[in-house]
Amino acid sequence: MTINLTVSEAHDLGPYKCKVQVANCSKYSRPFKFTFADPVTAPVLNISVIQTETDRYITLRCISFNGSLPIDYIFFEKNITISPVISKDVRKPAELNITESNTAEVKEYRCKAKNRLPDRVKYSQPVIIPSTGGDCGPFCLQLLLPGLLLVLIVIILILAFWMLPKYKARKAMKDSAPRVYGNTPMEAGIYANVCENQAGAEYSQEIQYAAPVFQQVAPRDQENSNNSKGGYVYSELVF
Repeated sequence: MTINLTVSEAHDLGPYKCKVQVANCSKYSRPFKFTFADPVTAPVLNISVIQTETDRYITLRCISFNGSLPIDYIFFEKNITISPVISKDVRKPAELNITESNTAEVKEYRCKAKNRLPDRVKYSQPVIIPSTGGDCGPFCLQLLLPGLLLVLIVIILILAFWMLPKYKARKAMKDSAPRVYGNTPMEAGIYANVCENQAGAEYSQEIQYAAPVFQQVAPRDQENSNNSKGGYVYSELVF
């Protein structure tokens, strides 16, 4: 005997059982209950590494936080399967331990999660482990570059704070030092005469330059009086 059911809510899950009766004898089947099946979500892969001089010990942990149990997990190195199917009936991560020698090769791992629903397989994001020997190439440079920039910025700040007080002190000493001017040759003096000429309502300025010439002349009579000081040489300024 066949009967069709529609299960859409929690109270439709059961339990269900059937009975068969022959004359005065009847028997019941075992009860059966439906369960809802949720698809798995993309699992999360976490990796922990213990490094020694010769080997490194890697622990891979993969878990899907949603999806009906049980969930089957499989681990991959790139596209190569590296574990059997690990089934979990509880919401706990599947683990895989790996021991490998130090190598210059970069490792990439990911995992897969699947439950009883068909065609609902989900993969984690790949996780990369850098190499432990040889030249690690651009990956190591990418890891070291932020640290190098930080050290460079710290050095620049230290030099700036160390040199700024010395610069200010040197500038203050230079400004406070007396200025010594040399003897200005009288023969090379140049003087400017600024004249303002009025032309209508507008004003203009003309600059005239002259080179003075000094000639030695005899002292005048009033300069030979008792009040005058001896040892002076008088010159006449001619333009």
